[in-house]
Amino acid sequence: AFEVPTFDYETLSTGNTPNDVLDALKKDGIISFTNVPSYAQVRHAYLDSAAACAVSAQEANAEFLLHKRLSDGTNRYTISTPSGQEANPNATATHAACPGYSTVYNEFSSLLELVVLNVATTLDATNFTTKDGYGQTVSSRKLMTDAVRLDHFHAYEAPSVRERRLTSAATSTSNEDDLTLELHEDDGMFIVFATPAFYKVSSDGPKSTFEPVSAGGQDDSESGLIIQRRDGQRVRPVLKPDQVTLMVGTGYNRWVATSEQLPAVMHGVRMPRWRRRSRSACCARGSAR
Repeated sequence: AFEVPTFDYETLSTGNTPNDVLDALKKDGIISFTNVPSYAQVRHAYLDSAAACAVSAQEANAEFLLHKRLSDGTNRYTISTPSGQEANPNATATHAACPGYSTVYNEFSSLLELVVLNVATTLDATNFTTKDGYGQTVSSRKLMTDAVRLDHFHAYEAPSVRERRLTSAATSTSNEDDLTLELHEDDGMFIVFATPAFYKVSSDGPKSTFEPVSAGGQDDSESGLIIQRRDGQRVRPVLKPDQVTLMVGTGYNRWVATSEQLPAVMHGVRMPRWRRRSRSACCARGSAR
């Protein structure tokens, strides 16, 4: 397990904390925050609502729900929503299948938006600088304020034991290092996300039902996320439910010039093994420019 460098959100601007945040981002490109006001309640409400929405939208064959079957048989369902300057306050795509979802989503999205801006302000309190494509210095806060952003909610549905065996039999190799989602880097400047929640999905009646289950690991820290550190070591970050996690994307290396390198985080997913069909509800917020 890998202990993610964690900072108190309410004291980001105090003492040497801004430089500590920058140093942590330069090392492995991933940090977490505690004590984000109202975050625990907002996260809980959003993940419950989004998980229910994914189930309802799947049953209704809603066009907004994207589906992909991954290499180990896991089904991934995605709700993708433009945010920030690209947000459409009149969007109604989810209303029919998921009444009330947009209200909860907007509250959650706005909170993470504020986290991103405060992290940018923290970087501006250090000697870290960025220059745009024209060679003009631009503050981190302006960079994030002007960015185009996209919110992704991913629900991963683990295959049944039988489905997993069939998938394993059809592949030439299978070992503990096999990943549900292969290692990759995300576009964008920052990827900010909530620790996943896990649910047991039952389909005994005409409508699927779900109930929360323990994620496993110390403090329910099992998330399925795997990252590759700069030294090449693959580790499982310890992600706690009350923390917001931020990872660096490829944008700092592709779109702007920086005074110091912030490494994009190579990451993937390994679904926890379940005896019964379960759905992992998690969300990733990407900030792209």
